[in-house]
Amino acid sequence: MKLLKIAALCWGAVIFFFSVVNPPVIGPTTPSDLVLHFAAYAFLAALTLNSMPKNTRTIAISVMIYGIVLEIVQHFIGRTFSFIDISVNCIGVLTAAAIYYAINKQNSKS
Repeated sequence: MKLLKIAALCWGAVIFFFSVVNPPVIGPTTPSDLVLHFAAYAFLAALTLNSMPKNTRTIAISVMIYGIVLEIVQHFIGRTFSFIDISVNCIGVLTAAAIYYAINKQNSKS
């Protein structure tokens, strides 16, 4: 569990770094950018949910808020604020949370 918490914190730091550093110019939101957003937040949610299994709802909400806050911060540091990015971040978190819930529900029946 402790290793998962460290991994979650490190991955959250990676997301923060790439959210505040100016990326190479790739133009408007692209499908590959959305896949990266989805995967980054789904992975962060999966790591965090598995490191603190008793707080599923709180964890999912916290990771979504983290994504929203980082998107707002981008607006103030000269990067593009995007509701689409926020939506895809949240969809990634909710997907990871749903999978986590389904797996744990299945395991509790066994």
